[in-house]
Amino acid sequence: MKLVKVKITNFRCYKEETSIELNNITVIIGKNDVGKSAILSALNIFFGDGKIDTDDANLSGDKSNVRISCEFDNFPDELIIDSTFPTNLKDEFLLNENNRLEIIKVYNCELKTPKVRDRKSTRLNSSHI
Repeated sequence: MKLVKVKITNFRCYKEETSIELNNITVIIGKNDVGKSAILSALNIFFGDGKIDTDDANLSGDKSNVRISCEFDNFPDELIIDSTFPTNLKDEFLLNENNRLEIIKVYNCELKTPKVRDRKSTRLNSSHI
């Protein structure tokens, strides 16, 4: 699979949902304190190498609704759910409206030790078309 888009909401300087398209080579350029490192920190937290902190919530945003989502494409044409049942992400209704796998994590930064809000807060954005 290939990461093709990251979306950030209520994370550091990104109060409104901000989408960043990623290509084979993506360069992030900007002045100091405009959010370049925040994008990389969000990805680090999403993939589990970093921990979210209470200070990661946007100061004027909803601290209980800090969202980081990633969209993937170039996934396998066929998956095996069990030893006898081949399927694919589209047939399982796991793709969003862009035919991408989108995983959304919602964090509650109002807690003393912030974490994903609950099991339902890590979810897939899927389209049933």
